[in-house]
Amino acid sequence: MLPMLTSCERALIGDITVIEAESKQGNPDLVILSTRDLDLFSQAYDAAGTAANSTPVFQANYIDKASPVVQATLASSRVTGATFQQTVGRYPRFYQSVRKTASTAIQGQL
Repeated sequence: MLPMLTSCERALIGDITVIEAESKQGNPDLVILSTRDLDLFSQAYDAAGTAANSTPVFQANYIDKASPVVQATLASSRVTGATFQQTVGRYPRFYQSVRKTASTAIQGQL
């Protein structure tokens, strides 16, 4: 589940990406971690809680807006808004804990 919520954004430094720069220079300070997907998941989860049909909510507010890394991960696993609706309905306590963890991470407390 974690790859669905977080991603590593790549930024260009000259002709190499941050990930390549880190491995070449041994400097982990060059790696950029983004919580953007956590923000999107949290917003979609909150909005879906009040929706009669959460499929379009998860699709439009999370999947369609996710980073390219998360979108690729979801697509390769065939995850859709309908998948989220079914899974959240089946495992509500798990997703409540994910939402709480996402909120903590966004606030910089993790």
